[in-house]
Order: sequence, then structure tokens, then C-alpha cells
Amino acid sequence: GYFVELKRKFRLTFNPSILRNYVSQIHSNKIESVVGMSLNQKGELTEVTIIRGSGINAYDLEGVRTIKQSAPFTAPPSNLLDKDGFLRIAWVFSVSITP
Repeated sequence: GYFVELKRKFRLTFNPSILRNYVSQIHSNKIESVVGMSLNQKGELTEVTIIRGSGINAYDLEGVRTIKQSAPFTAPPSNLLDKDGFLRIAWVFSVSITP
């Protein structure tokens, strides 16, 4: 349930329309960016980083912006926290491109 909540928040914030400006740089039918985030036990965002870029910096930064703007989050369930009291997630922002 917690990850569904995150997905819902991200879906409301994410705006991949930035890709319209980079059509000539997209050479496959899918573009992905992997963004890492850490939340403390209160659900506060403590870190956001690009783990694997898409090759289009503006798209990668849209993933970062989406996460930052979606905060604050509800407190994660304790069983998802690591021994340091943090939840660390890698989130994939993916868009399929149709010709």
C-alpha cells in the first residue's frame, strides 16, 4: 500500500512533456531515468539522487523535481525501514515513445 501511495503522488506531479524538446535525441521506443530517494521514519525526504540517467538531463531532473515536489510523504511502515531508520528507494521514471 505504501508504494501505491507514492506512485499516486508521483503520477500527479510528473510531467514528461519536457521530452518534446528532445525528440531528435531519443533513439529508442522507451526512455528511463532511475532516481534514488531516502525518507526518514517520519516520511521526510532526506536525499534525492540520479542513479541512472536517461541521457537527457532535463528528463532526469524532471524525475528529481517530481520527487521533491511530491514531498512530504506519510511515515513509512516500520517494516520498510532499514536498521538506520531510513527507507531507501530507487524509482524508475519511464515513458514509452510511439512513432
